[in-house]
Amino acid sequence: MKNKILIPLFYDYYLYNYLYTLGQKLSEENFDVTFLTLDNEVKKKFLNNKRVNIIFGPKLIKFLINRSGNIFFRFILWVFSYIWSLRLKKKYNLVILPNDQKPCFYCIGLFMPSIVIYVTTEFMNLKETLNYYKKKNKPKFLLFDKLMGYAPKDRLLGSAKNLIVPGHTIKKNYRTLCNQSNLTDRNIYVAGMPNYENVFKIKKNWNKKKRKELLLNLGVNYKKNIYTFFLSYSEYDETKIKEISLVINEISKVQNNFYFLLTLHPKTRKENIAKIRYGLGKDYKNCKIIYGKGDEEFNANIILSSYVLLQKQSTIGFLIMLLKKPIISYNILDTQYEDDMYKIMGGSFHCENLSILKKSLKFIKDKKKIQILNKKQKEACYKFCYPFSSPNSQIIKIINNILK
Repeated sequence: MKNKILIPLFYDYYLYNYLYTLGQKLSEENFDVTFLTLDNEVKKKFLNNKRVNIIFGPKLIKFLINRSGNIFFRFILWVFSYIWSLRLKKKYNLVILPNDQKPCFYCIGLFMPSIVIYVTTEFMNLKETLNYYKKKNKPKFLLFDKLMGYAPKDRLLGSAKNLIVPGHTIKKNYRTLCNQSNLTDRNIYVAGMPNYENVFKIKKNWNKKKRKELLLNLGVNYKKNIYTFFLSYSEYDETKIKEISLVINEISKVQNNFYFLLTLHPKTRKENIAKIRYGLGKDYKNCKIIYGKGDEEFNANIILSSYVLLQKQSTIGFLIMLLKKPIISYNILDTQYEDDMYKIMGGSFHCENLSILKKSLKFIKDKKKIQILNKKQKEACYKFCYPFSSPNSQIIKIINNILK
């Protein structure tokens, strides 16, 4: 008899794209997989796949979630979620929950074997993450929230008893947080980054012809050395744009044959593009701005086409390291947005002023420096994004172990 796996994915959101690939692989491994959604776009992903089931959640759950800031509707949401979760428990053997703190997901995780897969940069550094959440507006916890066990100590962890993380340092930090929160019943596993499932296959099949085709399609001069920024901001202010301009300007002074590719976060508003162009001024003439995608193949192709990657934040650094491309990270101006991420990651030539940036640009051509960087990236991958050839296969092994 097949084990039945439930994957609640209420909306088609790029951060959870890996669940589609994982769901497909689970169905191929003889699991009975069901996606629970509120979004027809999720159904469209499996139109040609009869092995994966799609069911729609009750309309009431959407209504209550959208009004959960109201005390009355929040109470009803808890009651409904509790009863609904008990019914789901009778149908499924395990649930793969999103990293989301809605009461309905919390209840589902209480009543059946459950896992959460973490693919963000949270807990690369425990102190930094906790300080970040302290600065944010604290959620209000009502009496019935606390009665359900939904207390502030669980806010970052939810109810799932099984946590799957990308690297060993992140596992260590989650374990510390669990112990501090008296959540000693949590199991934590390392499985790499499932959203980079096909990265090694992409690299193996890469060639100069594909590079030329990609850059021509993007309107980028393929004869130039491409200096690529993956920018994770969705909003831009004067400081953020000034910092990008400082980096571009410094590279323009000391390098030849350069072209800059600025890859924006998919959620960046269009009006910000005009602000960036204006802020770059004359530096914009050797520059192309494009929207990024929540798509590992697209991002991997951009990375493989690049001479060097210029990073401030973003989990894309994990993918760059797995592809063994050089990273120059910078933290020249304080943007109040995970400015130390790459310093913590430790897999780049990290620059905190323009003088170090100038030296780092020379390192790119130095074989010994690149060998040292490769070693640092290997260590960083062990800590933060273990290079399993198939993270999804690793996750399936973990699921089989849980269901024994």
